[in-house]
Amino acid sequence: MGKRIAHYDNARGILILFVVLVHILAAANPNWDIRAYNLAHGFLTAFLMPAFFLLSGMLFNGEKWRKKGWAAFLIQKAKALLVPYLFFELLGILYKHFVLGSVSIADGLLLTLTLRCNIGADWFLPAMFVSNLLFYACCRYLPQGRTGTLLLAVLTGLCLFSAWVLPRGLFLDTLIRGLLGFAFMTAGQLLRKPLEAHSLPKTVVSLLLTLVFSALTLKFAKNDFYECRVTDPPLFLLCGLAGTSFVLGVSKMIRWRPLAWLGENSIVVMGTHQLVLYTVRSSASPLWVLSVFALILALEVPLILLFNRFCPIFVGKRFKGEHHEKKRA
Repeated sequence: MGKRIAHYDNARGILILFVVLVHILAAANPNWDIRAYNLAHGFLTAFLMPAFFLLSGMLFNGEKWRKKGWAAFLIQKAKALLVPYLFFELLGILYKHFVLGSVSIADGLLLTLTLRCNIGADWFLPAMFVSNLLFYACCRYLPQGRTGTLLLAVLTGLCLFSAWVLPRGLFLDTLIRGLLGFAFMTAGQLLRKPLEAHSLPKTVVSLLLTLVFSALTLKFAKNDFYECRVTDPPLFLLCGLAGTSFVLGVSKMIRWRPLAWLGENSIVVMGTHQLVLYTVRSSASPLWVLSVFALILALEVPLILLFNRFCPIFVGKRFKGEHHEKKRA
């Protein structure tokens, strides 16, 4: 098993904490009339989901997978992404039916099978699966060298514009998200070295650029992974790159094992934290925001330990108590 890369786990830990905060801010501000919450939400969402796909592209080991066939790749990615999707969706159906009484079993299953999701954040898993399939196809069939790099760059641009031109609809949303994810994966692969380069000045500049690009997005564009809406693809790419560079820079400065542990288990946090938000009564108070953030983190710890101990295969792990992610998966 490949050795984990600590700063990538740190980066995922930071990003998953941002995901939790974004969803809490949305719950606290349902009418979108609290300016401070809108600014914080806009800053984070401008780069947050692109960063997850950029990191995946940076870590994708094309050389390894070119030596293996489609069957091995599909099985591995299905175990890592589709099995957790079905598991978290089943948990969501059972919780929302028996605890909240907000959905019937039949309606819940329909939402799962049509990829509309009982837990909002679960959309990420099938979208990542589609992105990985497209990326693997490129690694396997595109020529190596400058020609392949140029073709990847062209595909990145085309896929970034996909949400601008393609219609939305049942299953089409997942396809569009997958195309967008593929675009950011290819960008991460092509720009891995400059994104990896780290220094304090570079991290500060990356933060400032992220602030500028997110402000421009708030003012002039509507770039949203979940809504499959991208009105300014170049700005979306620039914001994702700047935000990822900033997060990676911070992740290299932090040596805190609990943060890396959250990153290792970010898929569990992604698939369960919204159940708390579906349960508690929302409030616009900053104290409520902080309290729910702390509550979610406190609940995630035993959930992660429980799933890793008793059903690791359902959360993308290969063996009990073992984290299966490779150094370059």
